[in-house]
Amino acid sequence: MKIGKLPLLLSIILAFLVVGLSSCNDDNNDNSTDPLVGIYTFSSATLSDDIEVDGNVALPAGTDFTALISSALLGSANCNDPADSRVELREDGTIWFFCAGDEGSAQQNGTWEVNGSRTQLTLTINISITPGAPATPFPLGLDDLDETNGIKGNVEGIPLPVATLLGPFFPDADFGDNSNILVNVDIEFDSAS
Repeated sequence: MKIGKLPLLLSIILAFLVVGLSSCNDDNNDNSTDPLVGIYTFSSATLSDDIEVDGNVALPAGTDFTALISSALLGSANCNDPADSRVELREDGTIWFFCAGDEGSAQQNGTWEVNGSRTQLTLTINISITPGAPATPFPLGLDDLDETNGIKGNVEGIPLPVATLLGPFFPDADFGDNSNILVNVDIEFDSAS
């Protein structure tokens, strides 16, 4: 090889190395944070379908269930004012509950994951559906996920005891054996971060 062609050959090799190394730089370095990671407040829960008992509509779609669902979901946050309850979805897929202003006392209370098409968010939360019963992991699948300005979705088939469900609306009724009814609820969390 002639000495005159050596600098040209070295320049070409160096150019390939620079281009090759720079194009590989971001191949496996996806450090993006999921947009759902953040702190939320539970803002509302409304019935998405009528609740029927013995063929009669006991509660129509649109009935506000915020207090009942909030109590079941956020009870372990133990805030003096339920409006102070916060839900944090962390990057590692865990759910933490705490009271506003007391982030240091946050407690892990479940896990979360979103499907690949971002149409369903599954919150597996340790909750007690029946007052006084021990908390157990309960998966809530929020379908038709809307991530605009918070988290919105529909949860189908939440089992609630008849007396717990209808008691606040019909205080003089006798609900017998207190069996469960499956309810469908539209749930919203507002961004607090």
